[in-house]
Amino acid sequence: MPFFNRQAQIEVTGDIEIIGPALADINGGMGGVYVRSVGRQGKGSVKISLPDYGLEDVADFEVKA
Repeated sequence: MPFFNRQAQIEVTGDIEIIGPALADINGGMGGVYVRSVGRQGKGSVKISLPDYGLEDVADFEVKA
């Protein structure tokens, strides 16, 4: 499939917050979202899902001060 144009739902947990967008446009298989730390060391995760397709993936990482 040469083009995939849908929206991905973005959710974050832990010591980060989403700057935006919470619904990221996926164009041609690419998209982006901004997150930032909340000012403390810890852990965070970003969940990206395509509810219409039943797909989701989670990226876990460590937040350093």
